[in-house]
Amino acid sequence: MQNSEYLAARESDMQSYHIITYGCQMNKSDSERMAGMLENIGFYSVETWQEANLIVVNTCSIRDKAERRVFGKFHEMNHFRKKHKKAMRFVMSGCMPQHAKKFILQELPFIDFVLGVNNMEDLPNLLMQTGKTEGISLEGQLRKLRIKRRPADVQSFEENLSEQRREPGKRAWVSIQFGCNKVCSFCIVPFTRGREISRKKESIFSEIASLEKKYSEIVLLGQNVNSYGQTIYDEYRFHHLLEDIAVKFPWLKKIDFLTSYPSDVTSELVHTIASYGNITKEIHFPLQHGDDEILRLMERKYTVSEYIEKTQQLRSRIPGVRIGTDLIVGFPGESEQHFKNMLETLDVIRFDFFNTAAYSIRPGTKAARMKNQVDELVKKQRLQILNKHLNKILQEKRQELQVLA
Repeated sequence: MQNSEYLAARESDMQSYHIITYGCQMNKSDSERMAGMLENIGFYSVETWQEANLIVVNTCSIRDKAERRVFGKFHEMNHFRKKHKKAMRFVMSGCMPQHAKKFILQELPFIDFVLGVNNMEDLPNLLMQTGKTEGISLEGQLRKLRIKRRPADVQSFEENLSEQRREPGKRAWVSIQFGCNKVCSFCIVPFTRGREISRKKESIFSEIASLEKKYSEIVLLGQNVNSYGQTIYDEYRFHHLLEDIAVKFPWLKKIDFLTSYPSDVTSELVHTIASYGNITKEIHFPLQHGDDEILRLMERKYTVSEYIEKTQQLRSRIPGVRIGTDLIVGFPGESEQHFKNMLETLDVIRFDFFNTAAYSIRPGTKAARMKNQVDELVKKQRLQILNKHLNKILQEKRQELQVLA
């Protein structure tokens, strides 16, 4: 068969797919899982969504901007589908279907299928059915989504791991837990991914063992990896897991992890990181703000001084450690003095890398109902000042390193 005939045959079988991923590393890992499920039932990947018959958009809800990007992408794709009269089916997966049901029904009724973070394994069954899931409406699909992840969902996840179509390269994602028990007042994650549940260590070890000779680095994933084990073990914790992985899998050149909650960075964890050369020396644990009053309103369970003590402990015990953070400006009630206090805190900590954002109202969270919401223009101005301040600190650190060299 000539190439043109082959391509025409592939086009006619309606089995081409493309996945668009927004958001965090957890979403990237979830997209790899869905790719594996699709290929296991005969689908094949194409480079662009315009070529595909099935398009999966794996969504993020951490900020309003992320959801607006998803909204725009679906309307762009639907316009293309109508204009070219192309047979295309749209799947929305990830965090957005878990909480934005009314919005989806009103603004994106042309979507064919929806999947939440806790029922991705349903994807093959949905696609094996004809039409819009044989009478199961979009509203019906949304109604069936689960917020709480059950032990059975974890088992289903693990049974499908062998199908995961991991991206080529040297680094692989390994989920060690799902959901989050830290209900911060600004964060929608507990409402989209549910409460925390850890995987059994033996299952994690088995997954890592399967990666030998394919990947030299892994990233352990969780909303708060430092609380690993608390939902299933009496004493086994994250520092135990890290040490076991470092010892059992010496072929791993780097063991990274995301993300850490500040108050759960223990002395035992610091000791473990310092003790093994293949455990990352880049520690990302979000401060979120540098003022105690704002941290209290955010319902973060630590103070600025406690956070600074953690960074000092890391730097004193782990040579060459690099510390990163996430920061939010414009949280409800943030005054000029609160913002000034944050900048002064940053001068003390002197982060090595960072992510910054203006506060975004997330429906259903406690912060969304707070009074004294900060004006959008003020948020924008403060974000610019914050980024300039952080980059100035980075520049100073580079100059200090050059002098030492």
